[in-house]
Amino acid sequence: KLATGTVYLYFTNKEELITKLFRVCADNYARAYFVDVDPKEDYKKNFHTVWINIAKHSYHFFDQMILLEQCFHSPFIPEETRVLAKEKLKPWANFIERGKAKGFLKDVDTIWLMIFIRGTIREVVKQCNYAHRKFSAALLEKIFEMCWAGISK
Repeated sequence: KLATGTVYLYFTNKEELITKLFRVCADNYARAYFVDVDPKEDYKKNFHTVWINIAKHSYHFFDQMILLEQCFHSPFIPEETRVLAKEKLKPWANFIERGKAKGFLKDVDTIWLMIFIRGTIREVVKQCNYAHRKFSAALLEKIFEMCWAGISK
């Protein structure tokens, strides 16, 4: 219920609007990762917390997840914005690196581990949204255990 002309009071063009939306969504997504992570807990417990956080955030903010996915490689998003979005995921990449260094995770390039983990979550969330499958704690636990089995030593 917003007139198109009103948007252009705040943004000079659609590219600027999409870039701003992308940045806000990337910030929200990255902030959700480490909620309730306790450095005193063991690695698998913290990994579980991060995994569940990503899954729940992706499900509850599905439109944002899809916007990020669709826009990341779009010509509407400037390269500098993509670089900043990747920078926001550095703490997660570092978390994965620590897991590898401590022998919890397979010695696979971190980017492939991140893709495997996020890809699994994205596809589950898409199935729950598009195919109207039940998004539940029980489902998340089953998928988490499969994912953990795939990446852990």
